[in-house]
Amino acid sequence: MSVAQTSISPRLQELQDLFVTSKRDFAFLDEAIGLAEQEANWLFYAQLSEAFVQRCREKGQVAQGLELADKALVILPETTDLLLPRALVQYERSLLYTILGDFERGISELILVHPIIQEFGSARQQISVLRSLGVAYSKNQQPEEGLRFYDLVVQQSADIGDKISIIYTKNNIGINLKNLGRLEEAEAVLRQCIADLPSSGHEYAQAGFSSNLALILEKQGLFADAQVLHEKALQISQNITSLESEVEFLLCFGRHWLMRQLPDHALPILQKALSLAEQVQMKPKIAETHFELATTFRSLGQPDLAYSHLEQGWMLEKQVFNETNAQRIQHLQIRFEVSQRQREAELERSKRQELELVNSELMKVNHENQTLLEQLSQQAREDGLTGLLNRRALDKALNAAFSGAVRHKLDFCIVLFDLDHFKKINDRFGHQIGDAVLREIADLLKRSARDSDILGRYGGEEFVIAFSHSTFEQSLVFAQRWRESVEHHAWYNVHPELNITISLGLAMLSNHENHERLIASADQALYQAKNHGRNRVVVFEP
Repeated sequence: MSVAQTSISPRLQELQDLFVTSKRDFAFLDEAIGLAEQEANWLFYAQLSEAFVQRCREKGQVAQGLELADKALVILPETTDLLLPRALVQYERSLLYTILGDFERGISELILVHPIIQEFGSARQQISVLRSLGVAYSKNQQPEEGLRFYDLVVQQSADIGDKISIIYTKNNIGINLKNLGRLEEAEAVLRQCIADLPSSGHEYAQAGFSSNLALILEKQGLFADAQVLHEKALQISQNITSLESEVEFLLCFGRHWLMRQLPDHALPILQKALSLAEQVQMKPKIAETHFELATTFRSLGQPDLAYSHLEQGWMLEKQVFNETNAQRIQHLQIRFEVSQRQREAELERSKRQELELVNSELMKVNHENQTLLEQLSQQAREDGLTGLLNRRALDKALNAAFSGAVRHKLDFCIVLFDLDHFKKINDRFGHQIGDAVLREIADLLKRSARDSDILGRYGGEEFVIAFSHSTFEQSLVFAQRWRESVEHHAWYNVHPELNITISLGLAMLSNHENHERLIASADQALYQAKNHGRNRVVVFEP
């Protein structure tokens, strides 16, 4: 089905022509969006919405951008010729979630639009989505996943001959390698980036690359070389008169001297960073600088000044936290208002239809409201003893994750494990110690799992771990590490004579009709682990 517009008003045609020729001047944007909606010119409306949301993102107007994106995605028809335009609006919305720090939501939206843009978008649009996925996963403390997408960016940038994109992406790769502790690889990548970057037109990047390399050298104990790079980054930022970047590089240089236990060197640098950060109202950086100054004055033996800076840092950090939460609340409120306006418009149009259609729509709204009330009233999601998902909530979460993995062709594995000889533990030490062991197992699991993993108590001493976006090999490594961590845990803190091991069964997504079959396969593997001596991981083999 097509929504191509065959007849539009002269004014809208004029605005369309202006949109093509105006580049970044969007003074006419509000009028154009309203008129495009009024005349149902949906392709132009989608293009304008994408441009508007992008402008809001660049100006830091997150709530306004989310409001328009939400509205556009509600209004735009789901037709073939609007598939890519809708995906581009949703892509811009995902970047706003990343700005808000809601990386999980941002990643979810990017995963949804990724196949559409890869199939229908331009080469540069495809690269942008891949890079955004790399950034989102990296910020979500998943550097390995970030590296996977950065590698794809490098490959596709090479296909179109974009050398600058390759250099900038390899800088991100170097940062992830550093975060993974692969320092020598990270150093080699950053040095190559600095060598390959053109000498003019990329001064800010040259400063950033130098600062990143300095941080890597510090971790290797090469402080003299790191100092030279910090000074270079600062000099470049001062030459290009970028106060924001100068604050960042001053902070890094101040930390450098604190790392070398030379607080007297760090003090003037951090004081300058604070002055510049206050000048440009960079609240998060002001808070960071106060904390570093607190450390500095404590090292200099001036506890009163240290406490003063610490207190100011705490106050600012709380203020930033409150402002971020306020933005999120505002967004939720905006989404509710957009949905409410949409429902009101639907009801208004329904008044012109047959009474039967009106009743049908009202029943649909009532059903949606009832479903929402049931969801809000559901409070018993957690297992009372361990704090993990209970059986009912676990089954629901696994069903959703399994369906999503099948739909988007993602990796998905399940581990079912239980405690070896748990009945003997209860018989020998009592149920109070048995309960303490289960709680300790749950706490260990929560500390070692990622945010994207699904954790639950399956029943008794049986537990489930589901890995989303993890390959079979990664899941097997985690299962083995988890088994070893339980075996070597300090169980004497629970009881002096206590030793705990676990047996685990691992099953992966392929050749399973639903999550119940997948759990059943993991259970078979667990049974084999028990029969082969316990304290081991067994992989299900069909």
